[in-house]
Amino acid sequence: MLFIEVGIPLALYYGLKSTVGVVYALVISGVSPVLWVIFQFIRKRKFDILGCIIALSFILSGVVSIVNNDPRAALIRDQAVGAVIGLMFLLTLISLRTKWIDIRPLTYIVAMQIYEGIYYRWTDRDGNRQEQSFLHWQWDNVKLFRVSMYIPSGGWAFFLIMSLVACILMVNISNLSVDQIVMLNNIIGIAITVTVMTT
Repeated sequence: MLFIEVGIPLALYYGLKSTVGVVYALVISGVSPVLWVIFQFIRKRKFDILGCIIALSFILSGVVSIVNNDPRAALIRDQAVGAVIGLMFLLTLISLRTKWIDIRPLTYIVAMQIYEGIYYRWTDRDGNRQEQSFLHWQWDNVKLFRVSMYIPSGGWAFFLIMSLVACILMVNISNLSVDQIVMLNNIIGIAITVTVMTT
């Protein structure tokens, strides 16, 4: 997955920037994650909410970048997309359960899509066989599991929002070139992914 999200975009950016220009190279470099979302949708025949939001955000960011034709502004917009997703992670940390709404961490929602079709089966005290989605059962019965869903969601929220802050500082305050900022953004992205996934 890192190859698709980081490796291919970096290769496309550095391979195309001298031919089509920095702005178009930045836009084209983000195509592979979007194609991956589409491929997953076709292969699994299910609607990936998070993936669709990422794809739509990227397309809008790309259009604005081309119209504006400012590579530094394009870099900030790309990180702003991540910050919006981070805000979604943050909002799902709000514990709210009513008759109509049951907010759960975004990490849990994504996990439900990945592990769809896996069930926990047991026999109750009356001898009746019961069945429930495995993750639903864990959420209802295992406190440590609930904690393990909240922590990564909080981590993603914090790091994705701070990535935007770091990018704004690099673009507006530092003397770094666009190439250096692109490289640092990707290094930060890898570090965030590894940190959250191993927490």
